[in-house]
Amino acid sequence: MPTENERKYVLRPDTENYFSKIAEDKLHISQGYLIASRGVSLRFRKSYSNPAKKINYCLTFKYNVAGGRVIEIEKKVEERDFNDLWPQCLNKLHKIRYLVRDMHKQLWEIDFFKDHNEQTYFAMAEFEMPEGKLRPDHIPRFITDNLMHEVALTDSRFASKLLGDVRYAVDLLESLKKEKSNVSRSEVS
Repeated sequence: MPTENERKYVLRPDTENYFSKIAEDKLHISQGYLIASRGVSLRFRKSYSNPAKKINYCLTFKYNVAGGRVIEIEKKVEERDFNDLWPQCLNKLHKIRYLVRDMHKQLWEIDFFKDHNEQTYFAMAEFEMPEGKLRPDHIPRFITDNLMHEVALTDSRFASKLLGDVRYAVDLLESLKKEKSNVSRSEVS
């Protein structure tokens, strides 16, 4: 079974213009969840490049196995099946994903979560790694210069199915700002 192993980095939400200029591709992603319970999710996703050349539809099954392993199985689906099941999905979200390669040719996915007015309310970078690897060999400046928080591997607060809730994501972002402010104040004391 394929194992998902990714690191996540919360970025400043006001950086989309910067990433749009350095990205090699831009994807529009709409996704929703048929199942989103503890440890198991069944996600439908529609994605297309800008301009839309081809729309991709896929179904993804994820299962958190004991010990931290996440099994991820993805299958393409037909547009008709997607459209029939989309109304049943919960926790729907829309995000713009920029694909950016670093100087080592490693691909980073930078997601900007959008509210109903197409305003960004959360930004996060993801980096896929081979199973067993704990962190990237190199974190590029385009991440470190815009970094708000490096997500621990075991921190489930940053799952997209949760971040699709605008209020939850905004509250989480505010708590990260407060944590950072408290750390800064304690370093000065």
